[in-house]
Amino acid sequence: VVAHEFGHFNQGVAMRLHHVVSRVNGWFVRVVYERDAWDDALQDAGDQPEEWSVALIVWTAQVGVGLSRLLLSGLMHVGIALSAFLSRQMEFHADACEYAVAGSETAERTTRKLATLAVAMEQSGRLLRDGWRKSHRLPDNLPELLHRVHAGLPPHVIAATDSTLGLERTAWYDTHPCPAERIRQARLAQAPGLLFDARPASALFERFDVPARQVTELYYTDDLR
Repeated sequence: VVAHEFGHFNQGVAMRLHHVVSRVNGWFVRVVYERDAWDDALQDAGDQPEEWSVALIVWTAQVGVGLSRLLLSGLMHVGIALSAFLSRQMEFHADACEYAVAGSETAERTTRKLATLAVAMEQSGRLLRDGWRKSHRLPDNLPELLHRVHAGLPPHVIAATDSTLGLERTAWYDTHPCPAERIRQARLAQAPGLLFDARPASALFERFDVPARQVTELYYTDDLR
């Protein structure tokens, strides 16, 4: 995972381009879906027109606004599709960095584990809601809770999650490729890898509990508010 994320640092131009395209897409979304003072003025003028000529002008303006938004909506979807395609290619490139460092086999194993971790995260979320509802208390180390829940997943849950990975498909608007595509690319690469270490990733930290608690607090305040 670290090799993958560091792989994005090799994408300076693409990262900047992706940021610009995302800003443009955001502008498209606003002009297509958000009402402004012009819409309100046309609405007010069309509610009680004093003369038929005024009503005709207002109706013509409303049709023009609708057609322009329809055109902008098409451009918006094209922009979203192109930026999503760019994002997926960036993910594949970062995956290639992951293969080079950790090997294709480890990359596939990591992709499969991320899927079961998602199941564990869902169960952890239920525990958080129950704990908050009963006592207004939350664990101060969410990664530790996630680790314990994942370790306690029944084998049939892990097997069912793993067996459904191949059924997922990437949609045109997805910013990340589906796990099946990532696994397929990892197998095609057949990269032997350079670094192998069986220790847990927490060994990269002097005191993993410190950043774990910081991330937990940020998750509660920023994500769950």
